[in-house]
Amino acid sequence: MWLKAKPNALWGNILMGLTSLLIYSYLAYFLNRQDFWTYGAGFATLSFFYLYQISPLLGGSPMASSLCRRLLLWATLYRLIMLAALPQLSDDYYRFYWDGLLLSSGHNPYLHLPRDLIEKPQPGLPVMDTELFALLNSPDYYTVYPPVNQAIFALGAGIFPHTIQGAVWLMRLVLILADLAIFGMGMVILTYLGRDPAWVLLYALNPLVILELTGNLHFEGLVLALGMASFYFALNLRASASFASSKLSFSGPSLLLASIFYALAISTKLIPLIFLPVLGWALARSWEGSWLSRWSRVAVVYALVGFFTVLTFLPFLDLASLANQGKSVALYFGSFEFNASIYYLVRAWGYWVYGYNIIAQAGRVLSFLNLFGILLLSWLPKRLLAWSLPERMLLIISLHYFMSTTVHPWYIIYPLLLSLFTPFRYALVWSLVVSLSYSAYRHADYQENLYAVALEYLLVFGFLFWDILRRNNTRLHSATP
Repeated sequence: MWLKAKPNALWGNILMGLTSLLIYSYLAYFLNRQDFWTYGAGFATLSFFYLYQISPLLGGSPMASSLCRRLLLWATLYRLIMLAALPQLSDDYYRFYWDGLLLSSGHNPYLHLPRDLIEKPQPGLPVMDTELFALLNSPDYYTVYPPVNQAIFALGAGIFPHTIQGAVWLMRLVLILADLAIFGMGMVILTYLGRDPAWVLLYALNPLVILELTGNLHFEGLVLALGMASFYFALNLRASASFASSKLSFSGPSLLLASIFYALAISTKLIPLIFLPVLGWALARSWEGSWLSRWSRVAVVYALVGFFTVLTFLPFLDLASLANQGKSVALYFGSFEFNASIYYLVRAWGYWVYGYNIIAQAGRVLSFLNLFGILLLSWLPKRLLAWSLPERMLLIISLHYFMSTTVHPWYIIYPLLLSLFTPFRYALVWSLVVSLSYSAYRHADYQENLYAVALEYLLVFGFLFWDILRRNNTRLHSATP
């Protein structure tokens, strides 16, 4: 319908696709991290094309399947064009390779500080590259990357022990395949929800997703693919109304597969843990044909996910490894700060009242409030909080980031994907304005532009409140006889 209404749309999409390929190529291979204005201009252009291409969906019109397939092809090409590039906006991949070299040589990466391996070499430990060490952004911290991540790092370093370029190529290929899996499973789930499968384009064409996952090599894409696989098996391809109303339908095998994939998602990055309160309750409540009580079913769900998660950690499971990971996680929440919202207001109040940065105290208080809010959103009964399961999950992850001291741009990909299954669109806005945070890298000594951060969150909270009002008005009108 859209193509018939706009005869030039086909050539327009081809022109936008070719222009986008050129921009993605430049940002992937030639961008200087400190050149924020070039990055901003490229990102803004890509965002304009993106919004134009998904405008039928945002306007409430169905999208022709032929157009959807063509746009998914472009989305795949945007990713493949970056295959040979080294990340330009992130240096985390040096640590990926460092950990991979350790593990592929038979050593536990959770037990060794990079600086100790360089300054205090010990018999039996590998001799690490001093040039690689100089490029690490966290040489004095134990690694925080869970076992599935470590396995991929080791695979890349094991196959390419003498060239980081080859290891990056392999890791990027894994992330591209994960995105392709998200495209496919997302369309199937959207179809069973009674929604236009073309909504997956909000994720597939999003410039933040492409630049941060494929370009900058962040493994959120793999987490999301594994999490979506868990939902795919949990849904068991039953009636679409079940998922939308927070009631899933499970058989024994589907619950087992859902638990395995969710455990793998946790073992890639720990963030899926925050969904366990709401998911455990939803899964147990909808477990078909069970003679167990609801709390017993909750316990079974948690036991399954916990068992398979522990299995992935078994090769590294000792007190020293757990203690070192705990130190790094605590350090992250108690020392790092970037692109925060509520925390920056609390920090400003702390400077005004106490005269110093209260991140240690504020981090603990906000973490407690975060946990309380997650449990509240997870366990409030439906008669008090009439939100579907995807809506609750979206609010949970958003609350988590609103309370966090550090919100990197690629974190927003989680709420963006969840928003596909809800009427909310503030996550889409967030994914486009979070790039303002990269203005901090204009200076070699790293200086955040708090005006840019304030603009970002004013837009995000504004659209969030508008989404909530719009949703409540829609529900009110639909309930009126």
